[in-house]
Amino acid sequence: MATFYFYVVCLVTAMGARTSSCPGQPGPWHVDCPLNCTCLENCNTYLGRWVKQVSCVSRTTLHGITFPPTTQDISISNVAGITTIPPDLFSGLTDVLSVDIYNVSMSTSPPANLLSELQGLRTLRLVSVRPVNLKMFANLRQLNQLDLHNNDLENVQVQAGVFHTLTSLTHLHLESNSLTYLEPAWFRDTVKLEAVSVSDNNIHYIDNNTFQYLSELSELNVQKNPLVRVEMNAFRNLNNLRSIYMDRNQLDTVGHVLIYAQLPKLINLYLQTTRYYWKHVTTFNQTWYFRGCPQGYCVNSLSCSVSRNTPWCVCTKEYKGDRCDEQRITRGEFLGIFVTAMVFVGISVVIILVNVGRVVARSCKLPRFRKLQETPQPSLNPPMPQMT
Repeated sequence: MATFYFYVVCLVTAMGARTSSCPGQPGPWHVDCPLNCTCLENCNTYLGRWVKQVSCVSRTTLHGITFPPTTQDISISNVAGITTIPPDLFSGLTDVLSVDIYNVSMSTSPPANLLSELQGLRTLRLVSVRPVNLKMFANLRQLNQLDLHNNDLENVQVQAGVFHTLTSLTHLHLESNSLTYLEPAWFRDTVKLEAVSVSDNNIHYIDNNTFQYLSELSELNVQKNPLVRVEMNAFRNLNNLRSIYMDRNQLDTVGHVLIYAQLPKLINLYLQTTRYYWKHVTTFNQTWYFRGCPQGYCVNSLSCSVSRNTPWCVCTKEYKGDRCDEQRITRGEFLGIFVTAMVFVGISVVIILVNVGRVVARSCKLPRFRKLQETPQPSLNPPMPQMT
């Protein structure tokens, strides 16, 4: 007998909008619950709907468990001291999208065909499973996320073609194992990978072209490894790489590798090492610089420092701007400009007043002039009287 706990969520409706509450009331669920389990329909606030849920906490084995056929999410955890997982545990569950097996200790590895019927599986977590069988996920061609951390995996177990059928894989987690190097052939067919994490292993070097097939890779985590060497072409042509985590290693230098790699989209770089703290790291014109500011970045500066991958310039009094390339107006120049502006304004006001005065004067004289023209004037030569 073993302490066994597993939690199953069965989703029987189509994926809908995620809301904060569930509409309506829970409906009836006519199902034969597994022994020592409870079957309820609970509100899942994440999905925003009612879901079919099976919850079992008991001292039992994995034998004799029958899941409802509509099950989509399965979580099994804290199983210790059993012989193995029954090969038909997931038989007939064609709608399962997620399987999580955590902290399971067995005397023999799980059967290779354990997940063979779960062809629509999207997420698989095999965490702290001992021993683990890497053939379990063969032919899961729709799998997007695979988590294999803390399984004591060694390179001899991870063969070159172990991931070759996972053509839809986007996230791969291999943290907290016993890997000593990364094999480029692991990633030959997983060309859609966007995130790879191999942190907390025993990797000493990263060879040339290790990630040559991963043109979509955007996040790489190799922190907490005793790295002593990274080859010049290790990160070559990773044009979509945005984040690199390389904290806590044994590297003396890594700057020339990243500079040579020319990673155009890299924005997050974590490089604290055991031997040197790379606090002076920055990027300028799509090139990464180490140990200080890029040469010539600050144009008229007293000093330059780097904080959060960004250079900061301390400008002289005459200049301003992020790079101290904008000339600042001095007090004398400001007074000169001010006096000139005031003189210009004064002259403009005088000109305006003169023109206004002329217009007013013309408007006052014009009617009188017209009146004088319209009044008949006496003749200077009166007419002669006629003779009778």
